[in-house]
Amino acid sequence: MKIFIIASICAMAALLCGNPAFSAGLPPTGQTKCYNNTAAIDCPTSGQEFYGQDANYAKTSTTPRFEVIANGLAVKDNLTKLTWEIKTSENLAGTYSISAGTAQAYVDGLANYAEIPVWRLPTVDELSSIVNLGANTPAIHSEFAPVNTNYSYWTGTTYKGEYGDTSAWTVNFNIGEVGYNNKTGAIYVLAVSGIPTKEPEERFTSDNSGTVTDNKTGLIWQKTPSATKMTWKDALAYCESLTPGGWRLPNREELRSILSYDKFPAIDIKLFNAVSGKYWSSTTNNKTPTQAWNVDFTGNFYTDGIVSASGKTTLYYVWAVRDAPLDPPAYSRGDINHDTKVDLADAIDGLRILDGISATVYTDTEVNGDGKIGYEEVIYALQVTAGLRTQ
Repeated sequence: MKIFIIASICAMAALLCGNPAFSAGLPPTGQTKCYNNTAAIDCPTSGQEFYGQDANYAKTSTTPRFEVIANGLAVKDNLTKLTWEIKTSENLAGTYSISAGTAQAYVDGLANYAEIPVWRLPTVDELSSIVNLGANTPAIHSEFAPVNTNYSYWTGTTYKGEYGDTSAWTVNFNIGEVGYNNKTGAIYVLAVSGIPTKEPEERFTSDNSGTVTDNKTGLIWQKTPSATKMTWKDALAYCESLTPGGWRLPNREELRSILSYDKFPAIDIKLFNAVSGKYWSSTTNNKTPTQAWNVDFTGNFYTDGIVSASGKTTLYYVWAVRDAPLDPPAYSRGDINHDTKVDLADAIDGLRILDGISATVYTDTEVNGDGKIGYEEVIYALQVTAGLRTQ
């Protein structure tokens, strides 16, 4: 007899999570409303259905993020320190190609525009940072008007899938999709000025408690996401119920932030024990509330890394995140009996649990993200005991 247990401590989750400002340094998504599976609702509280979504953890700032400068020619982002052009009626409809060189020629031609000497194509992270997921058509902050929504905008980040380096990432400001186009295509350009954010020498740090810290954003991720697909509603509840408390479903930009756009597949598969597939974010599609945003981690040549919205009853995987280190510290994976070491006693306790014999169950030490103690945990403990695996 197998025991399937996920201990629910939602109240503790709410206390430990708090409401982080700008999600550990990432720009906010802009979503301030809460939703059920079909429509906007009053934001739920801890323990209620649909708690844990984007707006539950959003925190507004009293300091304006965007500032229109240079007599209306540019927008300064006080959070990222980047400056963006404001489109004029003369160049709003212009489309440009990367492979034909017209996109680069356009940004080069902006030299000294708004008294700023150098402009460039934004990276995919930069262009996505100005998406406003609390709005749609356009899904961008009002300071950037006017903006087109019928085509996408180029980034300077090459898409590593498909057929080599023939495509680049794009952002569409209709609802905020992040996809890609062939570089031969002609679409819009929104130029940026400023120094790109420098990557830390070591982007991710893994530990023995089953977590991975992103040294760029400060967010702490499950090393092993859920191996079970869930609806959006169940994904929210699952993250809130994880032990110890403090876990939550990441918003769209947090989930997108762990993509590594310089490689294919766009995730460090040696670092994360992630199942190939799509993963839910906590952010609803503002234009179509029956949908929520997800990120593609399938490793498929044609879809890897794409950010899109799907019906909330669709079954996708779940990758929990937290803002603060585990307190108290988590026990190591495979430490079934919580004695701070992984040895034969853990394997024995795992077998007792599988046989239905009374035993204390600590699901925070499971190894494959399914929220239970099973054969995988027993085998893991035996491998560590035999010296066949290091923790």
